[in-house]
Amino acid sequence: MAKGKACTVYLGREGLVQAMDMPDYNFLYDPATSVKDSRWNIGDRCVLPDGRVFRYAKSSGACYTYRFCMFDGAIAVSYTAALQAQAIGDTSIHIDAGAAAAVAADELRGGYVIIYGSDDSNTQFRGIIGNTLADSDGHTTIYLDAPLTVAITTNGVEVCPNPYRAVSLTNTAGSSTYRSAAGVPAVESDASGEYLWIQTWGPCAVAPGESAVCDAAFERSVCVDPSSDAGGTHEGYDATFGIPVSGQIVGFGLERSSSGNGVVFINITINP
Repeated sequence: MAKGKACTVYLGREGLVQAMDMPDYNFLYDPATSVKDSRWNIGDRCVLPDGRVFRYAKSSGACYTYRFCMFDGAIAVSYTAALQAQAIGDTSIHIDAGAAAAVAADELRGGYVIIYGSDDSNTQFRGIIGNTLADSDGHTTIYLDAPLTVAITTNGVEVCPNPYRAVSLTNTAGSSTYRSAAGVPAVESDASGEYLWIQTWGPCAVAPGESAVCDAAFERSVCVDPSSDAGGTHEGYDATFGIPVSGQIVGFGLERSSSGNGVVFINITINP
């Protein structure tokens, strides 16, 4: 990827002429491939007129169209001190990437950095629009999406990678119950390292993870099973995956049904 900010494309907006019989959504369903589409970068966002939202992502394992895929990445740079002072108005910081010493140029694009202050009142949070190739010591310069408003000296820094750079249904890190749902893939990916769009908001059909979901009075919330090879939906108050044990709510049911059988039509509410 090149240095830059994420983009959003709005399809069907006012003033955009479209064919009556073929909405221009085809690219969302292009087959997953190891070759990145030059039009998009990881984390880019597409909004459809009916409210559905998709994000461009990269697989870290298999992803199936009828199940939620999970955020599969870990923290990119643990707590470390900034390597040099930066003044108010600067738009970059210099850090030791540590375990991420092999970080490639702009690999952190779309991620986030927290720059701790002397107290909570001057902590700064910024998006990352790019970074330099780490040198032999693991040092890299991170470019921020907005200037610093507080000068830094040796402030502590932590970096979260772009969450969409690693999404997977299957568990690839040995911690299946410590993952959150990212969205539902628009197309299937069978391997790691493939680019695809995933739906993060709006109406969608997702396979149930149990015999009945939203089958009781007032039961509308839907949660997800994050474990390996799962990604199915469960009722929001499920004793295993739901609210009693802080399970992730991923949406609410769209069907008026007391049986809750079959494919569950839900409104995904992960990332608008």
